[in-house]
Amino acid sequence: MAKKKKNAVKVAAKRKAPTQVRTEFMSAFTSEFIGDPKTRVWKWPAPGQTPESIVEDFETYIDVLMRADLVLPSNGNSALRTRLAAFLVSQHWPVTESIPKKWTNIQPTVHLIEISVIVDRLLMAVNEATSPTDSSGGPSGWPPH
Repeated sequence: MAKKKKNAVKVAAKRKAPTQVRTEFMSAFTSEFIGDPKTRVWKWPAPGQTPESIVEDFETYIDVLMRADLVLPSNGNSALRTRLAAFLVSQHWPVTESIPKKWTNIQPTVHLIEISVIVDRLLMAVNEATSPTDSSGGPSGWPPH
């Protein structure tokens, strides 16, 4: 009797994980304003900062980052807004800030990714700073709505 040939089983090629978009600006911003996501040592929000104040700061971060390519917002005299504007000017962001060469053809998209990564890190800091549970094991009451 002739031996049956076994059908070859195709093994799917392993797919490479996509390269994450990371820029020097993201690292510098995170280090200056948020803290270190790896060690979970946060500069913001400050210990004891009220939920209302955290929300106000968060709105300021988003407002300044989203409007920076149009004009740096000058409305409001908050110290945070002033620090953010000075930082963005010093970083030449988003106008001439350097991004990795392979992404230069999608520079506007890279800037949106930078903002989304920063927002993710801000939310991580907020969640960790405000996530202690009360004595019954329930949530801490965050977010404040």
